[in-house]
Amino acid sequence: MPRLTAVAVTALATLAVAGSCLSGELLASQGSTCDPRPHAKCARAHLSHKDLSHRDLSGVDFSDADLSGANLTSSNLSGAVLYQANLHGAKLPHANLTKAFLVKGILTGANLASAHLSGAMLQGANLLGASLSGAVLTGATWAHTRCPNGTVTNTGCHG
Repeated sequence: MPRLTAVAVTALATLAVAGSCLSGELLASQGSTCDPRPHAKCARAHLSHKDLSHRDLSGVDFSDADLSGANLTSSNLSGAVLYQANLHGAKLPHANLTKAFLVKGILTGANLASAHLSGAMLQGANLLGASLSGAVLTGATWAHTRCPNGTVTNTGCHG
């Protein structure tokens, strides 16, 4: 079997990346940014410190994404998949996280004031130092979740 030259390997890699673009969105396997819109695939995307406020991000797959410091104020993240997502220091006041999948999410120092987390799954999530003031947590699922005060709970965090 013939060996590929360095130029051929580079060309194939370029074609693979180009082929992964869907309406301006780089697939997460490239570890890049994406075009967040309802039900988009943004796993492993780098969206640190981006302004995503007041947007419909319902059902978006943000698994393993870096959303640290992102502004998600008043955004609709209902049904979003945020498995192992980094939301350290993210701004989420008044965000709709109803039925969001936040399992093993990093929410340290996040502002979740008045956010709606009804039915959200927070198993293994780290909320150390997060603000939950006025957050709606009805029906949220907890297991080995680190609360803002540092305690670990299976029953729920407050304030």
